[in-house]
This record gives sequence, structure tokens and C-alpha cells, in this order.
Amino acid sequence: MGVCQTKSINSKKLNTSTSQTHIRIKTEVTEMSDNMPRRRLNLQIDPTKSCDNKTSPLSEGVILTQRAKRRITLKKQGSNNYTASTCSSNHILLPGCAFKKYSLIRKKQGNHSISIISNNITGKIMQLETFRKDDPECVNYIEWLMRNKIDHPNIIRISEIFQDNKYFQVVSEHFDDNDLSELIADGTKLSKPEVSQVLNQMMQAIHYLHQQQIFHGAITINSFSYQKKQDGIFVKLSNLKGIIIKLEDDLEVVKYTSPECIYHPKQNVARDVWAIALIGLTLKKGVLPYQLPHQLTQEKLRIIVKNHVFKFENKKDEAFKEFLSHSLNKNSIKRVNLEQLLNFTFITKYQQKLKSEQELLLSNILEAKPCCLLQQLIIVFLVQEFNWEQYLQIQKLFSEGDIDMDGLISKAELIQLFQKYLSIENIEDKIDKLFQELELEDEINSNLFLALTTSRRDVLSTSNIEISFEILSLNTSEITLKGLKKYLNADSDEIKLELSRLTDDSNSLNKLQFAKILELMI
Repeated sequence: MGVCQTKSINSKKLNTSTSQTHIRIKTEVTEMSDNMPRRRLNLQIDPTKSCDNKTSPLSEGVILTQRAKRRITLKKQGSNNYTASTCSSNHILLPGCAFKKYSLIRKKQGNHSISIISNNITGKIMQLETFRKDDPECVNYIEWLMRNKIDHPNIIRISEIFQDNKYFQVVSEHFDDNDLSELIADGTKLSKPEVSQVLNQMMQAIHYLHQQQIFHGAITINSFSYQKKQDGIFVKLSNLKGIIIKLEDDLEVVKYTSPECIYHPKQNVARDVWAIALIGLTLKKGVLPYQLPHQLTQEKLRIIVKNHVFKFENKKDEAFKEFLSHSLNKNSIKRVNLEQLLNFTFITKYQQKLKSEQELLLSNILEAKPCCLLQQLIIVFLVQEFNWEQYLQIQKLFSEGDIDMDGLISKAELIQLFQKYLSIENIEDKIDKLFQELELEDEINSNLFLALTTSRRDVLSTSNIEISFEILSLNTSEITLKGLKKYLNADSDEIKLELSRLTDDSNSLNKLQFAKILELMI
């Protein structure tokens, strides 16, 4: 499991926070009832698994190689196993069940065909989807995955493919459980800047596929998942299988099908452009822009989509009107492609200059609330599990600031780091105040530095908190010293002391208490 890789040598260097911080957290935790109903969580993590390997939590599995020049086909061997036939030896199917390497945490909410899993050695959180070997479309999809290297920041990344006697098991990166439609689930309408930001990312992902002559042809609003981050909404294409495994009669697919493809389905640029633009309009209106009857059949829906004509003449926003009129043009020949749409004013004018990673991380320091040692250790665990990329950025920034390479950043070194990346008036006074609030003398260790710099709202999502509770509680209804000692690499006596302080010597945290401790950091 993810570990705090800078273990304390001297307790004086642990940077515990003020007694006021302990009192505040303890008060919040102990106010919660200890008589809450207990329930066992459906967590199948084997607590006897070794976690001695404390290297990178990235899965060490197969990285799918670049798009093959020759078609890969799966040849059936004995015992219902397949081998990949290709000139490249890099295209392989890993034998055996994925659960020899991973442990089940839970099924994905709203889609029980997808499981949230963790690597038994590294603890890296991933997700797994199973496909039947006796389904020709599933076999075609596995062939397609092995034939194409899909590597884009706005597309879910495939890590490994396993096979047992009955199933293929596709392991991919874990992204939050949020389908894009949840942004408007309660009738909420996105602002134009938000719509522009989401459209830009969706178009970047699908344009990347188009550049490889891959056309989706089954895009719906829930082909994408999202995370709300500090600098906006982050979107990824999470439904790759729809490219191969077709559900043309599915009502959701029909809703986002372009008129010319209603009775003559095809996969091409024009169809994908229509679907993305319609998703953008839906996010802006808060509802799909069709008048749909309560008794909706496939044929009724097909007729509505086929005959509907969008009219944008009365729209006041000229930039949005231009975007919609060129992307939702009923004449597919006049519909522009994604490369052109990415340069339309509605997309470009809302693309704000984003802060550099260093600017963002350092800005977080001045806004972060004080935290106790246990909170520090848990936030390090969470960042390693759910935001490995930012963890690496923080480690790099810490190394840059640690000029004398003593494993600590002094007040003077921190001021220098700020002055290198940010122009903040009276930064020396602000750093002085920070050190006073944290009751620090003159140095910060790497754990506290990470706890201060990380984007807390991003990593402390409801989904991440729930998953981490299930891991740290070792398949029980409470987190105890045993789970904390297993996954937090710090002195056992220090963890025990912190847990005792926060829980009035009960030495356990239920789910609500655990969530509260983390929410106090936001």
C-alpha cells in the first residue's frame, strides 16, 4: 500500500501542530456518537498480504505498445485460452485471474460490471472490467485494445489485460465514480466557462482518436467521467469499449446519435462531432434539448432525433451560437471537424492561463489549515493512492527547496522557493506567520510539506475517503491501530499516541469520525 516514504528519525522533526489543533480535531471527533450501527463492509483485502515492497505504487503491468502495423488476432488455444498473433512480442495476455495480483475493494457505484481494486504489493488503486470469452464482440474489443496504444490525459489509461478460462479482465487507471450526467442531475446548469472547459477536454480526447483513424460512434453523456478539481472540472473518456461493442438500440446511444445515422449507423467524424456538441448544449441547458414524451419507445425517439431542427438564431452569445450552428448542423457535410471547433472563439476565450504546478502547490501552503501528525500521515497515504502524479511533483518541489539536502526545508529555503515561482508581497512575514501557526522552529519535513502543498479538495473526495476507509479498516467497521500501522509508515508509538489523543483513548475511528478528521483539513 502507499506509504510515507520519509520515515521520521527524530520525533522532534515530526512537526506536530499546535495543541489548539489537537483540541479542535478531538472535539469534532468525540462529539460523534460511539453507538452508531455497525456494518461489515464488502472488502476482500487479505490482511496477510505482504506490503514489504514500498516502491512506486504504479502497477508494473503490461503497457500496451504503439499502434501495430499488422492486425493482431487472438488465436484460441487449449483450455479456452487465447494467444496474440502478431510480429510484436510486446502484445501479450497475462495468464490467470487478475485477483491473484489485486484485491477487490468494492463494485463501482452504478456499474457493477466494474470493480475497484488494489494491487496486493504496491497498493495502487485501479479498476477492473470483465468481458466474456464466448462473446465475439468482447474478443474483438480485446484484439482492438492490444492493437492500439491509447495514451491521452483525457482518456482512461489501460494498464493490463488478464485472461482466465471464462473471462478477459481489463485493468485500467481508477478515476472517480462520477458520470458526466451527474453535473446536471439536480437540474443544475453549467456556466459557459464550465461548458467550454468540458467541451475542450472532450474534443481533445476524441480528436486524438480521430488522428489515429479511430471513430467512436457511440458517444453519450456518460461516455465521460469527471472530477471537480481546484482549477475546474477535469474530464476523461471512460467508455472505450463502445467503439467496438455496439449498443445501437440503447436509448442513451440513440439520444446522442446524429440524424443521418439514426437509420444508417456509421462511425465517422461527423457523428462524433454531433454527439459532443449535443452534450455541451445539454450541460448548458441542464437537460437534453429534445421534447421527449413520458412513454418513450425506440422508434419514437428515432423519429424525434431524425426530424428535430435546432435553431440558434436568437441566442445572444455570438460565440456559443457560432459553435453550435457549425457543430449541430443537420447537414453532416457542413458540420465542421473537431480540429476546427477547438479553434472557435467559444472554446479559446474561456481557456484561462493555468498556474504552473509549482505555483499551484506553493499557493496551497498559504491556504492550508493546520493539521496533526495523524492527518499528515493519512493525507500522504491518500495522495500516493489517488494522485500519484501530484505526489511526484511535490517530491520534486521538495527536493528543489531542500538546498542543503538534509531532508528538511528551512524557513529561509521555503522563502527562496516562493520567490522563485511567485511574486507575493511580504512573503517573509507570511512564512513567519505560517511557522508560528504550526508551532515550528525553523524547518518542515517532507510529510508536512506534502500535507500543506497538496490540493486537498481534489484528493479528499467522497469516493477517495470511502475507499481509504475500507482499506485502513481492514474489512471492519472501524479503523484501529493495526490498520494504521500497516499502511502508515511511521513510528508505532507516535501513531498510537495520536490516535489515543483524538479518540479519548478508545483507539478506533468509525467511518463518520474518519471522514470528519479529513474534512477538517479542507
